[in-house]
Amino acid sequence: MRIYLTFHVKKPTSISVRVFMQRLEQMNTYLPYLPCLRNSDVVTPETKHMNQLFSQYELGVIVLRACPSAWEEHHYLLCQYLPTKLSPLRNSLK
Repeated sequence: MRIYLTFHVKKPTSISVRVFMQRLEQMNTYLPYLPCLRNSDVVTPETKHMNQLFSQYELGVIVLRACPSAWEEHHYLLCQYLPTKLSPLRNSLK
């Protein structure tokens, strides 16, 4: 789930950015309840827990990556900041 959200999720055209971000935040709250490789029998000392919440920064990057590339470019050109909090990002992508 963590890999899917990080690299493969795309914003559907049928919903607004606000709804999409709310859904991502909701799915983020489910991550600690999902099983991960660390809980299996094939665990090694190097295996890390991957069922941890995304930070606000990571969610912001996921939102920008999931939106059309023109939106991401527009955000970086106009706002010129990394999305460390979701609320300013939500306002800039209206």
